Amino acid sequence: MVSYDPENRFQIIFSIHGTVLPAVSKYMAVMLLWTGALLAVHEYTDLMPKVTTQAHAMIGLALGLLLVFRTNTAYDRFWEGRKQLGGLGISSRNLAIKANTIIPVEEHALRSEVVALIGAYGVALKDHLRDGVDLEKLEDLSPSIKTDLKGYTNPLNGILSLLSVRFYSGVDKKWLPPPVFSVFSKSLDELQETLRALERIRTTPLPFAYVNQLKVFMLVYFLTLPVVLIPAFGYATIVAMIVIIYALVGIEEIGIEIEDPFGDDPNDLPVDKICQGIRKDAREILGVYADEDEGEDEEVAAKEVDADATVDAGGAVTDTDTSDQALEALKTQTGDVAEDLFRKGLLLSKTSGDAMATYRAFHESAVLGHVRAKYNLGILNFKGQGVPKNIDESYYWFRDAAAHGSADARKTLKSVKALRDSEADFKENQKPLNPVLMDTLNEEQRFWYAKAITQMVMVDGRIDVYERTYLHESINMLENSVHIQELEEAILLGRDFEIEPNTSFGPEDQKRILQELIEIATVDQDFAPQEQTLMQLIGNALGVPEADIRNAIKQGLTRVRQFQKS
Repeated sequence: MVSYDPENRFQIIFSIHGTVLPAVSKYMAVMLLWTGALLAVHEYTDLMPKVTTQAHAMIGLALGLLLVFRTNTAYDRFWEGRKQLGGLGISSRNLAIKANTIIPVEEHALRSEVVALIGAYGVALKDHLRDGVDLEKLEDLSPSIKTDLKGYTNPLNGILSLLSVRFYSGVDKKWLPPPVFSVFSKSLDELQETLRALERIRTTPLPFAYVNQLKVFMLVYFLTLPVVLIPAFGYATIVAMIVIIYALVGIEEIGIEIEDPFGDDPNDLPVDKICQGIRKDAREILGVYADEDEGEDEEVAAKEVDADATVDAGGAVTDTDTSDQALEALKTQTGDVAEDLFRKGLLLSKTSGDAMATYRAFHESAVLGHVRAKYNLGILNFKGQGVPKNIDESYYWFRDAAAHGSADARKTLKSVKALRDSEADFKENQKPLNPVLMDTLNEEQRFWYAKAITQMVMVDGRIDVYERTYLHESINMLENSVHIQELEEAILLGRDFEIEPNTSFGPEDQKRILQELIEIATVDQDFAPQEQTLMQLIGNALGVPEADIRNAIKQGLTRVRQFQKS
């Protein structure tokens, strides 16, 4: 579509691109040759036919009515197409917003597929309205999805079907209530209605009889017009014919061009721009970004974290502004404990050089729910500032910040390969704690159990990704911020916990605890002697009978042998 300044009159008048002059010129050339022939007949013979002005005016009146109807009909189609494309954009963005609200952040694979399908729907619709859909041009879709779409005569129907299936998977996974699924179904129905409306415009031409009538009347009018004008204007008839042909044939050509507004002609609708806008907005809304170079190393990754370390509302730990004004602003107390701790962390990072104190301030703020503090913890863990470098821990905090609305955290998660790998490990190996046990324990009991889990994971001196998921689950089950702070510092700094006697657990809870600790100890397919010793200490602290403790240890050894056999 031609972009222009409506106030620049002369630029519009003297433009050629986007006008109907090229389309009119051929017709005009033929009519001017005809006019020249009639001028010769009039000049050198007496064979010039005579047509009365009144008779010709009647033909002109009929032609004018046909042209008005032609133009109105074409513009109605053009405007209806624009409204439907606007509706496509609204429906697609609404669908992305609903998906972002409902689909858990942890379901990144699903979010990526939804983004790809929404973007592909716009691109495929554009191609469908032109020359047909080429699945190879839908670059966002995976090969498996493209294979699925080959089974559909109309790939657009296939995309909507796949979106419906993807959303319904949430019902099976329990994060999407069945009544809420109808909300997504309604949005998919709206996309289907838009498709049918656009197809109706594209595939319903003006009736042939009407088009034929208009062209015949126009031909008769221009063939007879020189006969009327030559006796009065002589050679000036050529100028008059140029003006009249450009005006009337130009109106018809405008109608022809805009009645099918989905192509790539200068006056067609900006379909490409609209569809690319849908794709871009869906990515932004759902926080899914194109992957960078798969071969990047940690040095490149660190540079990307530096580049992305601008948390949404400001205050990234990488900010190096140490002006007096900036430091004074950080010293101002707000009365909000989380915000004040966050400011304390920023102030320490700029002035003290005490990385551990900086980390602790951010951590206390993050535990209280401060999103920017969580983002900064992701950066500090990635860089190894204040704590040992830990990519998995970095991923955990970036993911938490993203789940609470940080678009920068979402972008960082997707732009750094090391974090993408950590994300894949977390998804594959995430293991929730026993929900029955979690429902029966109070906060103090949970804290004791969380310390037991932490000690069991760390006792053999190594933590793999399987065991790390249990560490995060043990943190997530706590509500007291002091408990969370103590547990996380112990994990990050490798501190040991003393397993204190605790006989407040009932017999069933004791069995569940021992069973789960055996699973945690052997998840790495090993049951080291120090893990067996710790299991004995935990059992004694719980007051479990000695025979039950020995049975639990025996069960752990049996699990390891089964792992080795398989």
